[in-house]
Amino acid sequence: GTNAWGQVRKLTAFDGEAFDDFGFSVAVAGDVAVVGAYGDSNVGHQAGSAYVYERNAGGTNVWGFVRKLGALDAAAGDIFGTAVAADGDVIVVGAKGDDDMGTASGSAYVFERNAGGTNAWGQVRKLTASDATAGDWFGGSVAVAGDVVLVGAPTKDAGPLINAGAAYLFERNAGGTNTWGEIAKLTPMVPGQFDSFGIAVAVDGDVAVIGAYGDSHAGTASGSAYVFERNAGGTNAWGRVRKLTASDAAAYHSFGVSVAVSGDATVIGAYGDGDAGYYAGAAYVFERNAGGTNAWGQTQKLIAADTAAGDILGFSVALAGDVVVVGAKGDDDAGDESGSAYIFEELFPGPEAPVIERVEKASAGIRLAWPSAVPVDYTVQFRDQMQDGLAWSNLPGAVDLPGTDTLLWATNAPGALRRFYRVQAADSPLR
Repeated sequence: GTNAWGQVRKLTAFDGEAFDDFGFSVAVAGDVAVVGAYGDSNVGHQAGSAYVYERNAGGTNVWGFVRKLGALDAAAGDIFGTAVAADGDVIVVGAKGDDDMGTASGSAYVFERNAGGTNAWGQVRKLTASDATAGDWFGGSVAVAGDVVLVGAPTKDAGPLINAGAAYLFERNAGGTNTWGEIAKLTPMVPGQFDSFGIAVAVDGDVAVIGAYGDSHAGTASGSAYVFERNAGGTNAWGRVRKLTASDAAAYHSFGVSVAVSGDATVIGAYGDGDAGYYAGAAYVFERNAGGTNAWGQTQKLIAADTAAGDILGFSVALAGDVVVVGAKGDDDAGDESGSAYIFEELFPGPEAPVIERVEKASAGIRLAWPSAVPVDYTVQFRDQMQDGLAWSNLPGAVDLPGTDTLLWATNAPGALRRFYRVQAADSPLR
């Protein structure tokens, strides 16, 4: 049905086994879905893997399996598939347990659709941080948008500050064609111990958002997130433009545990929020120009209608256009910690049933005015008599938006003064 969001397919691994943790991470871009299975032990205990599905592989809307991804240098304990991201013909998979630069230094892998053959989804690059050290967990979070890859290293130390965290940006042609070279290391202006900056990352266009759920600015683990923009501070400098915090920040809310960005909006999860009960959770929406140009002000706090203690709403978030999806892995509707997810849509306030408030004789005919709080479509109609069955005619005028003095005006009415008028707003009664 319209807007029913019905399930179309359940995806499982063709070679699934116990403790694979298939589904721990997921991503979708157009007709491609990627599912991480960091526990897959086919080439070593918890070496990990990821699976690629396409909408029409095997038939229309079948979402058939097309490729199993693994690192060319896969090894036990890499937990490849902890994080996955996809955009266009590029897939990025994190392997935070990789130990090339020390135990659990971490890595991420870039795959491209036609590398190695048509639709082969071959590996084109292994990414590591330029300053990698043991225990960084580089690859714990990943994001990709166009020619940019963002990788989080949430347990990276900053000098004596343990688990302060960092994130790294790579570009496709930095350092050479398709080399996916590192272009920037992103950090908070003032790193903090256990901030875990990079626990969640997102990128869209020229904007990157990075979560730091351990930040203690408003109490232990109250959390924060940071917005970076490509040309802030210089061409391709990817400078900091804003630190985001919840308007009602408090200890252990873990704001920044999940982040998403799309266009001029970002959504930040805070699974420890307690408005609806202990660890019920919430998510927050920020918009670029809310509160001023490029201010990235908070515009909404999202809590589900049935949110309850322990739901951990906000553990995961996604954003595309005006649709937000928020995960609540602790929800118990189908049993303890059975989990759920909620879809929120940006809805403008519904218009009140408009009542014509003023009628004036004008040089062009008639001017009609009515109050409205929101800019929606209006139709003004007229007829000469109030008689059942007599047709109404549309006023061939224009509605001036946004109006003045809280009134909207319809002008250029017919030359002859009509006796009866009515106005209708979308989704509201006629008056």
